[in-house]
Amino acid sequence: MIRRLRLAVVWANLGPYHYARLRGLAERFDVTAVELFANESQRGWAKAEAPDGVKVVTLSNGVPHHGRPWSLRRKLWSTLNRLSPEAMLAPGYSDPCALVAAVWAKWKGVPAVMMCESTREDRPRNAFKERLKKGLVQSLFSAAQVGGVRSAAYAGDLGFPSHELAFGHNVVENRFFAGGAERLRSVSEASEGRMQAAYFLYVGRLAAEKNLFALIEAFASYRRSGGTWEMVLVGAGPLEADLRAKAAALGVAQATHLLGARPPEGLLECYASAGALVLPSLSEPWGLVVNEAMAAGLPVIVSDKCGCVDDLVEEGANGFLFDPHDSGAFVRCLTRMAALPERDRARMGRRSTEIIARYTPERCAAEVEALLGRLGRL
Repeated sequence: MIRRLRLAVVWANLGPYHYARLRGLAERFDVTAVELFANESQRGWAKAEAPDGVKVVTLSNGVPHHGRPWSLRRKLWSTLNRLSPEAMLAPGYSDPCALVAAVWAKWKGVPAVMMCESTREDRPRNAFKERLKKGLVQSLFSAAQVGGVRSAAYAGDLGFPSHELAFGHNVVENRFFAGGAERLRSVSEASEGRMQAAYFLYVGRLAAEKNLFALIEAFASYRRSGGTWEMVLVGAGPLEADLRAKAAALGVAQATHLLGARPPEGLLECYASAGALVLPSLSEPWGLVVNEAMAAGLPVIVSDKCGCVDDLVEEGANGFLFDPHDSGAFVRCLTRMAALPERDRARMGRRSTEIIARYTPERCAAEVEALLGRLGRL
């Protein structure tokens, strides 16, 4: 039997996206996920069983919070000593525990791969701070795993040449969303409570950076011009009451449906019935809901500030792009999508599934394996 390399993956808290990546990695490595916190405070993820072949070590029963107590850092250090991984994936450079993990790897001569989702555009950048950051990550990390074009460019700014990069970080369980949506669409009669009208779908936190007031305003303009599609928002967050008030003030409350947070299983009905996904974010390192919607066969309308657009969105082929600061462009995208004949939207949905087929947990694992091979660990 061929011995598999011991790989530790450190994350603050494990959710559905992480389990997808871990499942892929477990097909190639002896994987242990080190979870700092058992619970998640923003997305409301329910705890789930780890994928087959993945061991999970949870260090705290609490929820993530700013700062990391020294007791947690010491516990992480001792856990890594016990596990003795031969390679490590660590979540970036800003989390103190991620830096502890990287220091441990440096001390033991183990390659630490920085999981990088950041882009040049996702927040203002200070040149002096960026130089300090570059020095830090170059001293601690051997390589980086990125999602796509924009995160690769930023990793390059931090000093990682192309041979020290692995792609495929930002993936979901495509088969789950594709199979679930197709199964629901095949049902001949609509289930009770299913949305009957065509609708735009937003999935994500109800937070300021998601640009949801602009979404409601653009939707209201679309409706005033004679549009008949409705709007469904899935997610929870601090803006829920204000968004309801905004929809009422603009006269679109009856056509705007806020469904609250839903687990992945609960999203399938939304994806299966929607006409298109809309992600209007002002800042978004990637946007994994775009992966989900594309796997479910939907066309997409995505802000050009989202990190995924260079990789996932082909203008006019599987969706439309817009500047989130340009309200007119936003309204035109909504109007254009809703006006398309059903056969054209179906064609765009098929193109979505073709594109997203290149972004899978299996590719994530293959990229990590190839990277560690280049680093001389396989």
